[in-house]
Amino acid sequence: TISGGARIRQLATRTEVGPKQARLLAEIEVEADGLAAWPCHIRGILQPETFAGQPLSAEQQIQVQAGTARAVLRWEVPEPRLWWPWDQGRPDLYRLVIQLVDGAGRVLDAESRLLGLRRVELDGWTLRVNDRPVYARGGNWVPAHILPGLVTQADYEALLSLAQGANMNLLRVWGGGLREKRAFYELCDRKGMLVWQEFPFACAFVTRFPRSPDYLALVERESRAIVRDLRHYACLALWCGGNEFSPDRN
Repeated sequence: TISGGARIRQLATRTEVGPKQARLLAEIEVEADGLAAWPCHIRGILQPETFAGQPLSAEQQIQVQAGTARAVLRWEVPEPRLWWPWDQGRPDLYRLVIQLVDGAGRVLDAESRLLGLRRVELDGWTLRVNDRPVYARGGNWVPAHILPGLVTQADYEALLSLAQGANMNLLRVWGGGLREKRAFYELCDRKGMLVWQEFPFACAFVTRFPRSPDYLALVERESRAIVRDLRHYACLALWCGGNEFSPDRN
């Protein structure tokens, strides 16, 4: 990515889903070079990805200067097409495009991502999607190859199709493995496959994790990065600390 004097440093989205309307909030953090403050526009377009419909736009002007600036864009989505697990309905998706535009109308930076409008809740041991209880049927997802760098989108497509053909609607990304590539989560979004995401900690019942400040700081950085990168995927239903993790011993 090549940007001008400013770039989109971080984009966080939140959805609120009701029976006849949905609300989307996008929080944008902009990082700029230079000492003097100058005006910029944050422009956002929310458009249907998997069905026909009219795009919705929002815009905000901000002053950027050395360091960071923040903006919040809001959309009210009438008659939203909700994202559902594949066995409950259609996994409909929208595409959100955020552009950072200078005073001359030049696009300095842009970010695009898929979004699903849905609400996921865990009520005791009951998983609810959009207020509907969903019976989770799934299995463990382990790294698809001993050399993870060789796994392609086609590999993910084939394995996820097999899981769906076996009537699974949820996959647990095993904590003894790793965070998967973007293609995995985007395909789960498109296929309506729920994801139970574990953090990369395994077999903690055997021994205790180190407690050194350096190790704990590393854990915090890594966990924050995983949440930041995965939180917007519609498929992501559950977070878990790790595999065979014992709160009593850790």
